[in-house]
Amino acid sequence: MAASFTVVTGHRQHGEPAVNWAALGQAGGTIVVLMGVAQRGAIAAELIAGGMSAGTPVATIHRATTGAQVVQRCALAELAAIDVRSPATLVIGAVAALDVTQMPALHHHIAG
Repeated sequence: MAASFTVVTGHRQHGEPAVNWAALGQAGGTIVVLMGVAQRGAIAAELIAGGMSAGTPVATIHRATTGAQVVQRCALAELAAIDVRSPATLVIGAVAALDVTQMPALHHHIAG
C-alpha cells in the first residue's frame, strides 16, 4: 500500500491559507480528508490537475465506527458525483480499495 499518509482538513476558515492539493497529490501516499464533503469535487479536481490519476481509489466513510457507518467506494474522478453526507472522512489512495471487513485476519479485531 502506501509508505505514508497525510491527514488534512477540507474545510478552511475565511482568511486561512488554501491547501495545496496539487502538492499533496504529487507527494504520493494516502490522503485522509476530514471535513471535506462539501468541497469534495474541487478537491478531486485539484488533485487530478496536480497529476494524481483520475482512477485513484477513494473511500468515503460516513459516521465511521458507529452502527450507522456507511462506506462508499469510487474513483477520484467520480467523487463529486456520489451522494456523501456529513460527517464523513474521505480516504484517497490505493488503500481505499480495500475492504478490511473481508480480511479474515483483521475481521476478528474489527468485529470485536
